Amino acid sequence: MALPQDTNGGLGGGDYFKPVQGQNKILIVGDAVAGYEYWTNADTCHRSREKFTETPDIKVRTVKNQKTGVMEEKTDTQKFFWAMPVYDFKDETYKLWQVNQKKLRDGLASLQSNEEWGNPIGTYSISIERKGEGLLTEYVMMANPVKDKKVIDKTMAAYELSPIDIANALFN
Repeated sequence: MALPQDTNGGLGGGDYFKPVQGQNKILIVGDAVAGYEYWTNADTCHRSREKFTETPDIKVRTVKNQKTGVMEEKTDTQKFFWAMPVYDFKDETYKLWQVNQKKLRDGLASLQSNEEWGNPIGTYSISIERKGEGLLTEYVMMANPVKDKKVIDKTMAAYELSPIDIANALFN
């Protein structure tokens, strides 16, 4: 099993892949890990494989109350994520994809459990369309039929020569 089964974790740049506006195409090239993160007021990110029991100095944001329109302070919560190595077809590089959006995790889990698609690692590419900005951002994801298995095999072979150490990248 390549992807975790849990898509919400019990909660109701650079070498990272972040979907940009429009179409994005990736190939998942390695196993996913699950974790939790929270940000502090000093903009420091803390990550763990386990849910945090304490979140000292967790970020406090000023947000507009949707019902009253009044600005108020709101304490962030820790967020559940999956992280996995992917190949970004746009710039032809291997990156770490931290999937914070539950809708995308649910979509990946659905693909993996579908007998027509199955495990996505090195078997088919995925297209992610990003629309909107900020809180209005929406994602649409779909699996792509394999047109040329040689491209996938070549991409996987190249990744195996220098895989991403997810644990070191995220949890240290």
